[in-house]
Amino acid sequence: MLAAPNQSSVTGKVVEFSWTGLAEDKIHLVVKVDSFSSLSGPCLLEKDQLIKCFYYAEHCDYKKGDQVSLVVEYIGGPVKGVYQVLSVYV
Repeated sequence: MLAAPNQSSVTGKVVEFSWTGLAEDKIHLVVKVDSFSSLSGPCLLEKDQLIKCFYYAEHCDYKKGDQVSLVVEYIGGPVKGVYQVLSVYV
């Protein structure tokens, strides 16, 4: 299965997140997918799927239950892949 390059638009709910609080740190999100669309390449998403995402930022304003819109790119293999967040909107 070839997944890259790809980009998708995702809207969903934050199920969990983690962030150490350090500037320019990696933020991890788990998002339950409500809706999605392919922007380029193959789309590996399904409704109600829980996806693991990450991105780097100076601060994190998320809390459990927040609705978010993301542009993501799937990276990794067919089993243990993650989504890198390219753009985020709360």
